[in-house]
This record gives sequence, structure tokens and C-alpha cells, in this order.
Amino acid sequence: MVKKIAEYLVETGINSTTTGNWHIDFDEINAKFGTTLPADNDVLEKVQDYIFTEYPDKVVDMDCSEDFDLIFYTDCCPNYIEENEP
Repeated sequence: MVKKIAEYLVETGINSTTTGNWHIDFDEINAKFGTTLPADNDVLEKVQDYIFTEYPDKVVDMDCSEDFDLIFYTDCCPNYIEENEP
């Protein structure tokens, strides 16, 4: 289950973000995978570890204190829109 959650988070994030940052609520993951995040700290830690181990070329950083907040390398985000500074 950890692998499936991690794959879902990364694939959904990189294919949805236009900025390189993507938030996914714990409730969305709980509904889709039958988990109890963030209460199940063991699963939460394993998902984080899996993502950092398996996707070091895609995920720059991740914060799971309030939801899944992932920051991706923009070169792997097909919908990334570069902001032009004035």
C-alpha cells in the first residue's frame, strides 16, 4: 500500500502542478486507500521514506505536517508554467 500511495502522490502531483508545488489532503488519500493519515504515523513515515528513496530525481522536498505538500523539480512537470519576473 505504501508504494501505491507514493506513486499516486508523485504521479498526480507532477501531472497536475503548474508551479512545481502540489498539496494533497490526507482525507483524499484516506478515502482512496482506506488509511487513517496522519494518525497512522508508521504509514506516513514509510510513504515519505519511499518517495525520497524512489523519486530523488522528481521530488525536491515534502512536508507532511498538515497535508502532503510536495515540491517537484519543474523539468519533470509537463504542465509547469514559468513565471516571468517584471
